[in-house]
Amino acid sequence: MITFPPLLLLAVTAIAYQSGAWIYRKSKIPMLQPVLVSAFIVVCFLFFFNVPFSTYREETKILPLFLGPVVVALAVPLYESLRRVQEAMLPIVCTLVIGGGMILLSGFALGQLANLDTQMTYSLLTRSSTAPIALEIAQKIGGDVSLTIIGVIISGVIGSAITPVILDLCDIKDLSIRGFTLGFTSHAFGIARAAEMGVESTAFATIGMGTMACATAIVVPSIFGLG
Repeated sequence: MITFPPLLLLAVTAIAYQSGAWIYRKSKIPMLQPVLVSAFIVVCFLFFFNVPFSTYREETKILPLFLGPVVVALAVPLYESLRRVQEAMLPIVCTLVIGGGMILLSGFALGQLANLDTQMTYSLLTRSSTAPIALEIAQKIGGDVSLTIIGVIISGVIGSAITPVILDLCDIKDLSIRGFTLGFTSHAFGIARAAEMGVESTAFATIGMGTMACATAIVVPSIFGLG
C-alpha cells in the first residue's frame, strides 16, 4: 500500500469531480452525472493504489462539513421564487400525498416482483429520499444501509435522466412542474438537473426534495411502528 501525503486524497476527490463535471458538460448524457463519474474515478484510484476505504474516509472527513452550507444555499433560489411557491401550495400537497404514496407502494411492488427478502424490500422504500434521511430511516426500519445507498443513487441517476424525457413526451414545459418533479423523484440529482433550467426550477426542485424527504421520514417509520 502506498502512503500518500496529507490532503492528496482531497485533491484527488476534487479533480475527480471536476473531471466528471467536464465530461457531463461535453457529453450532455444524463446518465453521466458528475457525482457518479467522480465516484467511479475515485474507486478506480483507490483500487489501483490499494488504498483502504477507511484511509480515504479519514483523509476526506472534512468534505461532509460542506453539505450544510450547500443545503442552506438552496434557500436563495427558493426565496427568489417564494411567491410562485406559495401560489402552488395546493398542487404541491396533492402531489405529495398521491405521488409519495405511489412511490412507497412501488417500492413494495418492486420487492415482490423481484422476490427480494424483507430487508432488501425495506431498503427500496427510501430510494427517493436524500441520502442522509434515507440512511436514518433504513436503520430504524431494519433496512440494509449499503442497499439503501445503492437505491438512492440509482433512483437519483435514472430519475434525473428519464424524468425530463417523460415530461417532454407529456408536453409539460412549466419550469415549476419540471423542477418539482425532478426534486420529488430524484432528490439531489434532480436538483442538479433542475439547476440547468434556471432559478424557478431549482426552487421547486428544492421544495420537491424537501417535502418528499420529510414525508418519508414521518410516514415510513410510522407504518412500521404501527405494524
